[in-house]
Amino acid sequence: MTGVDRPKGLAAVLLAAFALWTGWIAVRDTVYLFTETHGTVTVDSCVRKTTRSIRFHGSTSESLTYDCTGSFVADDRSFGVAEVTFWALLPYDQGEKVSATAKTVAEEAHPISVLRIGIPAVAAVVAVAGLVRLTRRRERP
Repeated sequence: MTGVDRPKGLAAVLLAAFALWTGWIAVRDTVYLFTETHGTVTVDSCVRKTTRSIRFHGSTSESLTYDCTGSFVADDRSFGVAEVTFWALLPYDQGEKVSATAKTVAEEAHPISVLRIGIPAVAAVVAVAGLVRLTRRRERP
């Protein structure tokens, strides 16, 4: 069979989609890091996000994210926002301080850390490497 067979083709599509998704997350958070004002969010609350599943019988399932609210204050004290929202993978306690970025007219803050940028970036690179290895043609002896 010439070219890429079906199982490899499906794996290649999935790896490409994963690489694009994780790469987008890394780029997006890097843009927030360099274009928005750095500050701190003091957490008011975090609620586990419930989403509708895609199943045909309409059941609900709980996602792995939390919708959080709090107040943002810029590190240089140039501005503050009384109520901002952000998502998190784990719930924060009320009163907990979270490093984040926001714009002066913000409804949403973006928690920033090395892990929130580094993990998706590494995942994207690994996915691309896997994609290259999977689709590379090998000569048969």
